[in-house]
Amino acid sequence: MSDFFQDFKLFESNAEEFHILTPEYIYSEIGKENEALVVQALARGEDFPAEVRHGKIFSIGDIESVSSNKKGMFTNIVTRSSFGKTETDFIVITDPDIREDFIRLLHIHMGSEYKFNKKQLTSVTASLKPLFYVLIILGVGAVMTQLSINAQTEPIEEGRILKARVRVLYYLLGLINPVWVMVFTGIALFIALVIVIRRIANPPHIIQIKPAKRRVAYLARFR
Repeated sequence: MSDFFQDFKLFESNAEEFHILTPEYIYSEIGKENEALVVQALARGEDFPAEVRHGKIFSIGDIESVSSNKKGMFTNIVTRSSFGKTETDFIVITDPDIREDFIRLLHIHMGSEYKFNKKQLTSVTASLKPLFYVLIILGVGAVMTQLSINAQTEPIEEGRILKARVRVLYYLLGLINPVWVMVFTGIALFIALVIVIRRIANPPHIIQIKPAKRRVAYLARFR
């Protein structure tokens, strides 16, 4: 779906749904059975039909960044919420070329304060982030295993002042055999290593929109 109707454009999500991109909004996950109704309404300058089922509506003015791996099917959209916080959602566009066209047009609507970037990661750079998570899993697993051993051999002394969360954690670890902690750590480690191997074998091809300057990104939070 690539026909223009005045100032909005349709992008196919999958065999059953599509998205609509306008200069102000992204209307996501609209059923194809409603295509004619939606197109006619928007072409006449009317509001989006209230009776039509759809996914989340993104205000383009609230979008802070967009990223996608061209070899996948998801597009991550980070939006600003209240008090400077952000929320991350995603939409699906299965065709990589349609997805890139969508992101390029979205970049135009977002304006010159944002830049479009497209890069193919190398095997080394693609492995850095998941390897960092591997180290975290190893560290957390080692600490939790030791705490589990201590909880079973050294109960908390009577009268010792500890935060409630620490007491609950210590109590739960005392109920779990350290072997099970190591098993859970091993499973998490295996999954992380599989991700590392996959990213090394097939490095992501990243397409993204992000603020052109850090100062712009900071000030945009308070718009």
